[in-house]
Amino acid sequence: MAFTLFIVNDAPYGNAPTYNALRLAGALGLCGTCMDSRGRCDDELIEGAKRGTLVDWTTGADKALVF
Repeated sequence: MAFTLFIVNDAPYGNAPTYNALRLAGALGLCGTCMDSRGRCDDELIEGAKRGTLVDWTTGADKALVF
């Protein structure tokens, strides 16, 4: 199974491509550190989404998509 890392380098709101990238990434997995800093809990994730770490994702990615 291929693993793709999304790196978003812009504000999450006010920018359609960034917002859409975050929506797609949110359906797949979320950075635990980012979730913690925003007060988000695991029970708020949609079915199938997972908490992860940037280090694990970077080292395990087959591709990286940068927005």
